[in-house]
Amino acid sequence: MRLCLVFGMLFLAACAAQPIGLLRPNGVAVAPDGTLYVMDFGHYRIAHVSASGTLLSEMGGFGAGPAQLLYGWDIALDANQNAYVCNQVKNDNGLQHESVKVFATDGRFVREIGSQDYTEDDGLPRDYCYGLEVDQRDWVYMTAYGGNRVKVFDAEGQLHATWFGEIGTADGQFNGLNDIAVDDQRQLVYVTDAQNSRVQQFDLIETAAGLTVTHRLSFGSYGRAPGEFAYLQNIAVDDTTGSIYVGDVANRRVQIFDATGRFLRLIVAPGVPDWQVMGLTVDASGRLYVADALNHVVWVFNSGGAVEKRIELTP
Repeated sequence: MRLCLVFGMLFLAACAAQPIGLLRPNGVAVAPDGTLYVMDFGHYRIAHVSASGTLLSEMGGFGAGPAQLLYGWDIALDANQNAYVCNQVKNDNGLQHESVKVFATDGRFVREIGSQDYTEDDGLPRDYCYGLEVDQRDWVYMTAYGGNRVKVFDAEGQLHATWFGEIGTADGQFNGLNDIAVDDQRQLVYVTDAQNSRVQQFDLIETAAGLTVTHRLSFGSYGRAPGEFAYLQNIAVDDTTGSIYVGDVANRRVQIFDATGRFLRLIVAPGVPDWQVMGLTVDASGRLYVADALNHVVWVFNSGGAVEKRIELTP
């Protein structure tokens, strides 16, 4: 297994030595100035890209050091445009390290949040940090796929709350908790429940005792019809309209719902035989940005669902 890991790392390192375009992007975030921050998985970097697709700068790089990335997943921005990325590393000595890494706009490494270290035989449950959201207060929401839970960190990076953690099909239970989105205007939280083929919606409640969530509704089931899912993954919410965008990966589409869970419409990529939705975000104008890991591009759709452009990185 270790040999396979080494060969895999060497292969991806060779790809990273040729940073032309994007390679399997799996996260995208939009800054107020319209530039994009893309988690460029195959090149072990965060690519800061203009709205026209020009590479402006890059952060990270291949490795296990504090300012480097290995298995980077998802991306989110805070109000100061600091970039947050989930990262996982497994060293040759069997030590597994994972955290949310934070980079400033100038590419400078700032800090790690929620760092965890594991050994091969410690018996500890792995978080496998995967999905990210940053709310209007710069609080960070991280999904731990391995533990079916969400960890919430305050703006200083301190753990503030932990939600969920049980495997099952009941309300508030999960089987493959992938991603999270926060509707700041309506104080709602959405979480994708992959193996149960549904989205769960929760009221976000803050009291003197802390930050909690209460189940409000669930929608979706397994299938191919509109409103059904086959391995749903990423999720994003439009704070203005309350619309919810869900990456329905195995069905090769994005589905859109209103805040009551009512299906609205589908989005598919035009002019390509297939695509793989691996990252979603919505800007202040209601544009949807989709990281397509199969075609190595970012698609931009207007609020009506029509494609505006296909961003292919120009180095």
